[in-house]
Amino acid sequence: MASIVTTVGEKIVGYAGDEIKTIVELKSILNSLQAKVYLLHAKASDFEDHIKNAELLGKKKRKREVANWLAGVELIRSELRELHSEVQTQGFAQIFLGGDRAKKLNERLDTHVQQCIHFGELVLDVYQTKEAPFAETKLVGHTYGDILSKILKLLVEDRVASVGIYGMGGVGKTALMKHIHNRLLERSGQECVIWVTVSRKFSIRTLQVRSPCGSLDLENEFDEDKRVARLKLALSQKTTNIVLILDDVWEFISMEKIGDLSRLLGCRVVITTRSMKICHEMDCQQVIGVKPLDMDEACELFTQVLGRKTKLDPKVEEIANSMVKLCDGLPLGVIALAKSMRGENAIHAWRNALAKLEKCVIMGLDEILGDEVFKVLGYSFDALDPKRQMRGTSNGHTPLQRCFLYCSLYPKGHRIEREELVRKFISEDLVDKTKCTTEQIDEAHSILDKLVNVCLLEETDGEDCVKMHNLVRGMTLKITQGENAGNPAFKEIPVEDEMAEFFLGKCN
Repeated sequence: MASIVTTVGEKIVGYAGDEIKTIVELKSILNSLQAKVYLLHAKASDFEDHIKNAELLGKKKRKREVANWLAGVELIRSELRELHSEVQTQGFAQIFLGGDRAKKLNERLDTHVQQCIHFGELVLDVYQTKEAPFAETKLVGHTYGDILSKILKLLVEDRVASVGIYGMGGVGKTALMKHIHNRLLERSGQECVIWVTVSRKFSIRTLQVRSPCGSLDLENEFDEDKRVARLKLALSQKTTNIVLILDDVWEFISMEKIGDLSRLLGCRVVITTRSMKICHEMDCQQVIGVKPLDMDEACELFTQVLGRKTKLDPKVEEIANSMVKLCDGLPLGVIALAKSMRGENAIHAWRNALAKLEKCVIMGLDEILGDEVFKVLGYSFDALDPKRQMRGTSNGHTPLQRCFLYCSLYPKGHRIEREELVRKFISEDLVDKTKCTTEQIDEAHSILDKLVNVCLLEETDGEDCVKMHNLVRGMTLKITQGENAGNPAFKEIPVEDEMAEFFLGKCN
């Protein structure tokens, strides 16, 4: 028994000695790991700084193997922190009994160190891809042809730094700019053309990331000021001329925050918007308004979209011309109308469609033109409310919106004297009634100016009058019908003062 006990004791002491020896070795490995990871992280930081400086101008990008290696460094650091945490909570003995994680991690770290020795260059050249041309719609008539030539001359020959294009929704600003975009691309690579659709919901970050430097990667730069600094530096080093097209701008954009492109030699900015005021706020050197088509041009567009398969006899053609006239030269309306009548050759179908348009039956307008036309026009109405309140409740309308809706009470195509509208706005309490008369008059005129600036009202040539486009008026009637659904008074629209008395009673 004494011999057995002695033997067992010796084995236990030997095992304990081995465990203590291994724990000592494990401590040594962990200390070595910590020192190696510190040096590896310092190396990775140097690599990262070098790569970011190379990427700054957008002409270089990191190699994939380098990117993967940097990610591996972070993974090793994370695992080492986890191992240290377990040692603190469980002790060395438990980690020792759980396996050889520290040794394996040490082996991986040595391999990682060897990998970076053979990198050579950390970055590659970036070959910037050109913007693809847009599919174009044929421009009809001299109106758009003249504007196209004028804009190209300003950008190519005169080198105007900034151009603003404004007009009502659906008038063809975007279609026009697609032609400009494609003509610039055709100039044998002399221009770097960047197209950005801004729309109503935009952010400065989105515009910065979609930078005029093309390959400049700002996706992972979360500090706005740093993005601005990198943009300006990259633009100052540019080797080609840049044309930045900002389509569908709804509010002021600080050009300084996207590189202040228009102030750099050889760089130009073009914006499209529904508001002439935004063109001036953004300090556009040239401002060009896009007007609806004249009757001949509208008929030509209608025939083009209708297609050859729809044959019109003289009587049907006469009806078609009357329908086109109701679209008042708005390309969006003419195109929607033509598409809705494709394949219709029966005269009764054309007479039925014309009757719906003439009577301003709102559901008929939807049925013929589709809801998209009024959706596009309705955006301009919504924009009159800075808080973007939803349409559908009269209590939600701003004074500016109520004044606009009042203008729709006049007959289709009616030229309204500004002075008359000013008196109506004041007498119907549509302006601030706490102000004195002079201030009320100024406010009323300012409201009319705003409605003209955003292309919801049109000024008439040589007269101190305004008028409302036929389809814009249809949009306002659609809004008011939605607010007064089921009210029999709206089955037959009253005229002028009768309508005003009824409608304003509902709005106030």
